[in-house]
Amino acid sequence: MPENKTTVAKLFAEENAFAVPAYQRAYSWETTGRDANVGQIEQFITDLREQPSDKRYFMGHFLFETNPTDENAWWIIDGQQHLTTIVIFFRMLYGELKSRQASGEVIVDGDGVLLDVERVFQKYVKDRARIKFTTVHYDNAFFEHLLVAREGSATPTTDTRSKGLILAARNYFAALMKEESTTELMRWSRTLANALVTTLEIEDKAESIQIFAFQNDRGKGLTNLEKLKAHLMHQVFLSSEEEDSNTSVKFVEGEFANIYKQIERIDKLEIGKLTEDQILSYYATAFIVGSGSALGLITKAAKDAAGNRVQWIKDFCINLGSAFVHVEQALAFARTGSALGDVLILEPANSWPLILKLFHYHASNIGGCEELFRLMEMTWFKFRFTVGGYRTRGGMDELAKKYVGDRGALNQSLEHFSQHGFQPYWSFNAHFRQSLQGNAWSTDGRYILWKYENELRKKDKADPYPIEQYLNVFGRKNLDSTIDHISPQTPKGEPHSEEFCKLHLHSLGNLVLMKWGKNSQLSNHAPTEKACEYAKFPLISTQDVARTIAKEKQWSETQIDHRKQRIVEFALAYWKAYPSTA
Repeated sequence: MPENKTTVAKLFAEENAFAVPAYQRAYSWETTGRDANVGQIEQFITDLREQPSDKRYFMGHFLFETNPTDENAWWIIDGQQHLTTIVIFFRMLYGELKSRQASGEVIVDGDGVLLDVERVFQKYVKDRARIKFTTVHYDNAFFEHLLVAREGSATPTTDTRSKGLILAARNYFAALMKEESTTELMRWSRTLANALVTTLEIEDKAESIQIFAFQNDRGKGLTNLEKLKAHLMHQVFLSSEEEDSNTSVKFVEGEFANIYKQIERIDKLEIGKLTEDQILSYYATAFIVGSGSALGLITKAAKDAAGNRVQWIKDFCINLGSAFVHVEQALAFARTGSALGDVLILEPANSWPLILKLFHYHASNIGGCEELFRLMEMTWFKFRFTVGGYRTRGGMDELAKKYVGDRGALNQSLEHFSQHGFQPYWSFNAHFRQSLQGNAWSTDGRYILWKYENELRKKDKADPYPIEQYLNVFGRKNLDSTIDHISPQTPKGEPHSEEFCKLHLHSLGNLVLMKWGKNSQLSNHAPTEKACEYAKFPLISTQDVARTIAKEKQWSETQIDHRKQRIVEFALAYWKAYPSTA
């Protein structure tokens, strides 16, 4: 390893090679940022653009662990995002310079000397048989195919988020470099090659873990999960017998390697995906005694384990890994038509702790929990209509903490919640019934109409209207599911009376599910003009409206009230909210 203060070029000396250990997270830098933030790749290029040629560029600090099997190879403990990006940058620079050279352009370095373009590839990518950089094992074949192999071929499948980010970085650099002058590209190359870096090579694993916990890649802070990983690895190292310490640390490393791989799988999902810190928080709520932040709860529990600390941490890592697997299973199960999908639409944050508990105990027979999911859905939907300053969701968290596998007892508790809410003085069903009579032009109204449509489809033995349609995940605005006023809000000609607007315009009877594009097209057309389009729409409830208009030749207060009555009767039955006989 070069001295503590060195340059990027010296770091990539001919004999040196670097590898990302299995327990590290995969590549995570983004080309463009979100919510007005700058992406890390954008910032990387901006730094090169703006760096004065007469001043030294400081790249950052790198932490390495000795690789006992190769004296010139190091594990990257901190700084892998920078190193990965540097390799991608120089690989794409090599490709661009090679292309320009083939077109007859003379490429010279900063001193005016003819540049050996092949040396760029050999120094930063592959020198003879020695590959200079190896990423996490489940992405490495993709990385080598995309960047190390010289022969052009089809782009391999990006089946993890990190592979997609590697590909995006490569494409970003390729497009950018194609537009830049050779002079500017060579200036960037010199700036990066001569960039000052500090390095620390260590052999003490506990020391490397402790340092890693407080390091921070530029613009990409440590997640709580990463902080927890460092803390637990440090704790097992300190708490293990000397001869067992490395084995214990490797065990934790291995479990977190599996967790990070599972995170990549969850990140690829289109519906309901969660961040790693959200999952960690839900797990802590469900499985760790006490209240507070996930990090606080878990570190305290590990400390309280005292003489049994190492085994506690090992068991915790195994169970946490299972929770990440259960998240993926739950999201898949939610798309099968289960009431679990409804729960995740209505109140995901306050449902996940109990969902994780149910999968923990019943993953092999999760279909047996359908009634529990149904009761959760009933509770959360009625909860939306509860009024007053006493709203609380804590009851569901308490059920999650206490649950140890007794579905019968849990069913009783959820049955109570579904009828009375979380406080004994709530008029849970009364508020819901009252809301059905008023303005339903809202997300809640669309949800009711979705459930009503599926009830009609169930009776008609037709496939249900899928959750993907309700959630509008297709990325095309004109295909989004929305609500259309059958009798329009702003009719042509004479406007509605004040009484009609108050009692009928926004009631359930005058609302119908429709695609946004078609809704916009029909706009303020009269109901009799809309009927033809309604008849073509592939929803039974919408076609019913068309049939009513065709038969009765009008759409007035009478038709609206009759349809509203049918939908309200369905809602009272579906959410079990009929008035008490008492």
